[in-house]
Amino acid sequence: MVTVGQTADPRGYLPAIHAVHLLDLCESLSVPRTRLAQLAGLQDVDLAAPGARIPLASVQRLVEHARSETREPALGYFMGEQMRVTVHGYLGLAAMTASTVGEALELAVRYAPTRTDTIALRLTTSNGQCTLTIDELIDLGSVRDVLLLALSIGLYRIGEALTGRTLDGHLRLAIPEPDYARRFEALSAGRIAFGAATNALLFDAADLALPLTMADPYAARLASDQCEEQLRSTPEASSPVVSLRRLFDAGDVSTAGDAASAMGLSERTLKRRLSEHGTTFSNELQQHRYRQAAALLREGRLTISEVGARVGYADTANFVRAFRRWSGKTPAAFARSVR
Repeated sequence: MVTVGQTADPRGYLPAIHAVHLLDLCESLSVPRTRLAQLAGLQDVDLAAPGARIPLASVQRLVEHARSETREPALGYFMGEQMRVTVHGYLGLAAMTASTVGEALELAVRYAPTRTDTIALRLTTSNGQCTLTIDELIDLGSVRDVLLLALSIGLYRIGEALTGRTLDGHLRLAIPEPDYARRFEALSAGRIAFGAATNALLFDAADLALPLTMADPYAARLASDQCEEQLRSTPEASSPVVSLRRLFDAGDVSTAGDAASAMGLSERTLKRRLSEHGTTFSNELQQHRYRQAAALLREGRLTISEVGARVGYADTANFVRAFRRWSGKTPAAFARSVR
């Protein structure tokens, strides 16, 4: 993993490929990329090197100069509209070749730490509505609006590209409404709300079951394996979230108390540290059960009841309800869709 430059906060980094795309955007706005890279102190950096990362401080300098040189404050809108799934590396490939929207989002949540430590993703479902929450893990400073708009709009557009259809969703952003937002009211069709309590994409839970046009189980498995390897090699691999997921994968824990004991923590400390990473024990357990159940259903060697029992559900009806909540499909429908 290549890290470019230094930053006062060692946790703040982003994939350098995003800087490449910002330079491309600015060049399309008649600002030479070489001039902008020089102003930001990046003229001697290979931003396109595989795995290259760029410190948040460098991103801030680049965005500030980009806004000044282009006289365009709304760079986040343009970056989001132009974002492609391939910008996200192996995670993008894994999501692109997943079977459904739900599976792609689960991959995004699990492997977001391989891309950046500035944000975390959480996926929850309640009363027929799904919420993909974007948690800010550190202060994004002067580039907050650019990064949050680019990511949230980009995820929305990627979803449309992967499903081949227009999606009916809404964005809520925990930033004040910028002056330039009014220029994009027609583009956003009233689907972006500012000044919210959290950053989130909201959409119908039924959309989790939408098939992806480029689904490929073999490619998805290969890409997921690469993401797992990257996750183990990142500094975040020692985080309580990753440690908990390893315990789940090993089948060693089923309660928060068991997990805390295995990690040498008090249960209260474990809950606090998980909260700091934007998740809970219950949420991680449900995600693990979904991933495990989905893998077993893809193999097709067990009955629905047997799969439910394997992931902790003695009652098949409870398992079917849980799986529908996770994926938007019944286990039987999911199994048919991936065979």
